[in-house]
Amino acid sequence: MKSLLTLLAILFAVNFSYAQWITTSGNTTTTDNVGIGTTAPLSSFTVGSNTSNMQSTTGITLGVGQNNLEFLNSTFGSGFGAKIYGVDSGSGVTTLRIATRGNSTTWKDAFTINASASGNGNVGIGTTSPEVPLQIGNYSANQAITLAAGSAGTSIIRFNTLNNTQGNFISSTDANSQYGNSLIQFGRRWNADATPAVTFNLGTGNVGIGTESPSSQLHVESSANSSWATQIINNGTTNANGLYVNIGSGSTGVPFRVDVNGSDMFQVSNNGNIAIGTTDSQGHKLAINGDIIATKITVKPYANWPDYVFKPQYHLPSLAEVKKYIDQNQHLPDVPSAATVEKDGQDLGEMNKILLKKVEELTLYMIEKDKEVKEIKDQKEDQQKQINELKSQLTQLLQQK
Repeated sequence: MKSLLTLLAILFAVNFSYAQWITTSGNTTTTDNVGIGTTAPLSSFTVGSNTSNMQSTTGITLGVGQNNLEFLNSTFGSGFGAKIYGVDSGSGVTTLRIATRGNSTTWKDAFTINASASGNGNVGIGTTSPEVPLQIGNYSANQAITLAAGSAGTSIIRFNTLNNTQGNFISSTDANSQYGNSLIQFGRRWNADATPAVTFNLGTGNVGIGTESPSSQLHVESSANSSWATQIINNGTTNANGLYVNIGSGSTGVPFRVDVNGSDMFQVSNNGNIAIGTTDSQGHKLAINGDIIATKITVKPYANWPDYVFKPQYHLPSLAEVKKYIDQNQHLPDVPSAATVEKDGQDLGEMNKILLKKVEELTLYMIEKDKEVKEIKDQKEDQQKQINELKSQLTQLLQQK
C-alpha cells in the first residue's frame, strides 16, 4: 500500500501541471494521459521517453529504455528475479521476451515471441530466434524437451478430448536400469483406461503393435474378431510390390513362417524350400503334408521325353520278355515297385514319363498285333477262296458221273 501511495505521489509531482486532477470522495482521477519521464504520454499511462516512430495506443506504454517489467521479489539479493521486456533490433522483427537470472547480473532469456510484418509470430522456448511457430531449444542443443518422470517412472503427454477421461497419450517408461526396458508408447484413453496401441522398447529395439511386450523387431497382436490382424496393401499401378523379406546369406534361420494355434502351417526355409503342414521339406523345393486339389498342374521342362520309343533303333521288348519280367518282379519294367513308392514317394514328372513310355510301347504292341490280325484275316480269306474253288470242282465231278 505504501508503494502505491508513493507512485501516486510521483505521478502528481511530475505531471500535475499537465493533467487535470479531480478528487472526489477520497479518489483522485484524471481523464488525461499520464506520463513518467515524458512530457508527451501516448497512452493513459506512459513510462519513458517517446520517439516519433512509436504508435499511439491506450492502456500502459513503456517507452524506449523503460520497456522492462522486473520482478525483483527474491530475498537472496539483486542477482535474482525475472523480467518481461521487448526488443526491436531494427531488422523488422519485434520480440517480446521473458528472462530470469540466478545469482548473476546476466539475464537468461527463457521465452520469446517474435513478430514481423512478413509472417506470423514464432514462439521460442530456450531460444531467442525461433524459426517455426513453436521451437524448443537450439538445434545444436543436446536436449529440447524434458519431461520429468513421476513416482511410477513414467512421463506422459496427454491430448484430452471431450473430458478428462478420454483422449490420446504419449508415454515414456523406464522400468529397470539405465539401459533396461525403456518404453515409448502411443495409445488412447477411454473412461480413464489407458490402452497403448504402439510400443517401442528402446532396450531391445522391438516394436509392438497391439502388445506392450514385443518379442521381436516387429510384433503385431490382435484380439479382434472377423478382421485381419495385419494387412499390406499397395495401390500402385506400376511395378507395385507387396511384402519383401530378406535375411543374411549365411543365416540358417527361417525367413517366413505361419503358425496356427502352435501348429506349423507354412514355412519358407533359408534355402528357398517351402513346407506346408510341416517344417521339414526333406530337401525338396515344395513339401506338402496333406491333400492337394488343383485344376491344372504343369511340370516342365523334362529331359529324355519318351518319344524315342517310336524311333526305328528302339528295342521293343517282346511280350514274352515282359511276361518273364513280371513273373520275376511283380511289376512292369521301369515302373517303381510298391515298396519303393511307399518309401520314397512318387516323382510326378518321372512317373508321367514312365507311364507315357508304357502307353507308347503298348501302342506299338497294338500296331504289331493289328498287323498280325490283318495277315491272319487275309490268310483266312485266301483259304476260304481255295475252299470255295475245291467245292466247285467237286460239284462238277459229281455231276459228270
